[in-house]
Amino acid sequence: MSFEAFAVVRVPFPFTEQTTTKNRPALILSSAPLFNRPAGHSVMAMITSAANAPWPLDCPIEDLAAAGGRGINKEKAAIERERLFGILEWLVLWENTNNETVLREAREEIWKSWRETCALNKNHPQAAELLNPDKLPAFHDPFAGGGALPLEAQRLGLESYASELNPVAVTINKAMIEIPPKFAGRKPVGPFAAGREAKRRHA
Repeated sequence: MSFEAFAVVRVPFPFTEQTTTKNRPALILSSAPLFNRPAGHSVMAMITSAANAPWPLDCPIEDLAAAGGRGINKEKAAIERERLFGILEWLVLWENTNNETVLREAREEIWKSWRETCALNKNHPQAAELLNPDKLPAFHDPFAGGGALPLEAQRLGLESYASELNPVAVTINKAMIEIPPKFAGRKPVGPFAAGREAKRRHA
């Protein structure tokens, strides 16, 4: 059975000792046509009155509309979600790797989301230190592997940092995300002067 996003369902949650379960309410977060039905699974959040220890950057949402207007109701949230998925569908196409129009639209959405986050958390005690609406947060990947995630983050306008123990992976990351930006916008360099290189090509 597949449920629509924002439906409330009852699912068996395990107790802390994980030997027994109890049916408790949960909110469906994922989209039925885009995830739930194709995957056969749903992403959900437990609805509970239990008090949990707060995370350092937790901030209660007192006015959802003032936080950016997204998800004010189910219908508007669905429209916004479909719009964002549409951008992703264009972004992942190989032929759009260097399509500046598509990249610019994705970058603008990242900026929009970040500024909404800053506005939502403006009363946080560390807001001045952590939430600058004019500077995107950096992307950090401590287990970068071949560097796909840092590279994509860099392509979308984020400052990227990658870390790896494997020396081969370190070399790949340096070649993809560290060295190229240092030479971005510069003319090609090589062993030949410009005039000689031109003659060599036409020889």
